Amino acid sequence: MSSNSGVVAAGLLSPVSSPVPQAKQNSYANLTGDTRRAKDLAADFHDLMAKWTALNSQGAQIIAMIANIKIGQVFNMEEGNGQTGTITLPPELGPLCDCLSDIVEKMSKLEAKMHLKVKTATGLSSYQQQYKAHASSSILFSTMTLQDVAETLKTIHEDFEQELQFKREICRQVAHADSRDMMMFYSSSWMHQPYIRSVCCDLLEALLVETGHVR
Repeated sequence: MSSNSGVVAAGLLSPVSSPVPQAKQNSYANLTGDTRRAKDLAADFHDLMAKWTALNSQGAQIIAMIANIKIGQVFNMEEGNGQTGTITLPPELGPLCDCLSDIVEKMSKLEAKMHLKVKTATGLSSYQQQYKAHASSSILFSTMTLQDVAETLKTIHEDFEQELQFKREICRQVAHADSRDMMMFYSSSWMHQPYIRSVCCDLLEALLVETGHVR
C-alpha cells in the first residue's frame, strides 16, 4: 500500500475548481457518438472523485473529533487510574460515529456510480471492437482509444473500491480503538487513503486533457 495524501489536497479534484465547464470553450464542445460518450464519462468520473474528496475531508474532521474525545475522556482517565479498559465510552461518540457511517454510505454510492461508468465504458469498447472493426481509426481524440478510456476508468475505480472497504473497517473500529497509537493510525489512514494510489490523479488528469476538459 502506498500513501496518497495528494488525493485529498490536489487541486485537480477540488469541487470548486472543476475544469469540466471549460469544455464549452474548446474545440471538443460539439462532439458526437463514441467521442461524446467518452468525454462525458471523463467529466462524470472527475465529478465523482471531487465529491469523494470532499467527503473524505468531512470524515477526517469527524475522526479528529472522535480522537479528541477518546484521548480526553478515555485514555487520559485510564492512565490516571492506572487501569485500561474500565472506562465507559462517552455518549458523545454515538452521534459522531453515526455521522461517519453516513459519510461512508455516501462514499459507497459514489463508488457504485463509478462502477456503472466503468461498465458503460467497457460495454462501449466491446461494441466498438465487435461492430466497428472496419473503422479507419479507433483513436477518439489524440492518442486514446475507447478501450484505453475504459481501462483508465477501471484502474481508478479499483483503487476507490479497495479504499471504500478500508474505510468501512475504520468506521466500525474507530470508536473502539484501545490506544492512542491505534487512534492516530485510524485518523492518519482515513486522511491519506493508502489504497488510492497517486497514479489515479495522473490518470484522471491525462484523461481530462485527452478529452479536452483541460488544456
